[in-house]
Amino acid sequence: MRRLPFRLFPGVRLPAPALAPIQALVPTPVLAQMLARMLAVALAVALALPASPSQAATTGKAGARPVAPQQAPRPVAQAIPRPVARPLAQSLVQPLARHDSRPIARLEDSINAFTAKATAQRTRLDALNAELDRPDLERQALRAKAESLVQRSRDMLPLLWVLDFQTKAGMEAATSSWDESDRRFTWLASALAQARQELESAQSAKESLALQKDRQAELRTQRDNQALELAATLSALLAKRFTLMKERDAPRQDKTGSGQQYYRLMALLEDLDFPALPGCPPLDSLHGKLPRPVKGRVAAAFAPPGGIALAVDGLVPVTAVHPGILAFSDRVDDLGQVVIVAHGKDAFSVYSHLSLASQGVGQPVAAGETLGSPGPYLPAEGSGMFFELRFQGKPFNPTQWLTAGQ
Repeated sequence: MRRLPFRLFPGVRLPAPALAPIQALVPTPVLAQMLARMLAVALAVALALPASPSQAATTGKAGARPVAPQQAPRPVAQAIPRPVARPLAQSLVQPLARHDSRPIARLEDSINAFTAKATAQRTRLDALNAELDRPDLERQALRAKAESLVQRSRDMLPLLWVLDFQTKAGMEAATSSWDESDRRFTWLASALAQARQELESAQSAKESLALQKDRQAELRTQRDNQALELAATLSALLAKRFTLMKERDAPRQDKTGSGQQYYRLMALLEDLDFPALPGCPPLDSLHGKLPRPVKGRVAAAFAPPGGIALAVDGLVPVTAVHPGILAFSDRVDDLGQVVIVAHGKDAFSVYSHLSLASQGVGQPVAAGETLGSPGPYLPAEGSGMFFELRFQGKPFNPTQWLTAGQ
């Protein structure tokens, strides 16, 4: 009997529910898919074969016409005509293939919805920032105008002193003509009127800015809330994109190199531009002032590209080194549980090889807030974690940013 070709259904992946019984016996996903396809082929073959003559004779009625003698068996490839076997097998497998593509389609639709939502939120945030910056620009213009008035007044003082001296001298000598005096007083009155007008305009602008304080406080509250909403949306979008990446990589996960999933996650993260936590100083202004993420010793020093390995003794929590947004918390290949905190301006702190991790993705975290627990880590020769600081896509040596002596 000739073997049926295995590539009867190329490109077909069966969904997880159909593979569950097979994966219980075959732990490798690729072998499970192969076995499932062969079972589908066997089922198609069994359904396409005609009943044997002995079965027809047994099930036939009394007095039925005798069955023709059994012919020599044909090869399986010839026993199942191609127009019969292929549509039958495809009818068994195609519904499973359609079912397998639905989660990816739903993920793509969800990603598009979150992307549109994030774009609208960022536009609103930019408008609020522009409206908050406008009084500052007006205040700077008013300050420049006031300085100009002061300088002009200082320049006019010598001229006024000379004019006053000449006027008094002319009145005493009775040599000054009425035309000359009229020109002097007209110029002086015009200069004083212009100065008074500019002073009144500056005073009005100052009062207007004072009245905008309540409006500024309201706008600042709206801006902070909008920034938090945008951060939550971006965190959800990152989780969706990471899940889609894993779904697409599932058929070739045995070909994915060590660490590639993490680097692709970093590329997704840096593409989203997380906002800074409102009222929080930027991370790059705290060089040498950050606390350690966990109480322990350095088990492996910084070697680019990367961070530092920290070993711990006992049960100690892993805490955030700086306030920010919990942007990511999930399991990543070869890194265990990974937690990423976004600090704005493309600055991130990364905590990996955790055994437990926080699940409040998209929520603000404070400095010192617990993010998880250290897990088994080979460089630590026991329990530990790996810590990174990343600025604009590049890792920096965390030991230079941590407080000395900890």
